[in-house]
Amino acid sequence: MEKPILDPVISAQINEIKTSETEIEVCRSIKNEMQTAINSLLKVML
Repeated sequence: MEKPILDPVISAQINEIKTSETEIEVCRSIKNEMQTAINSLLKVML
């Protein structure tokens, strides 16, 4: 599969949004904590 040829401005924007593995792990951790909190609240309400 060939990579598409992108406008330099678009390529620069894509490179700016690359996220480090550490940042991704922090986001996953927050997501998991939020899911746990929501599930706990739902159990209390039911």
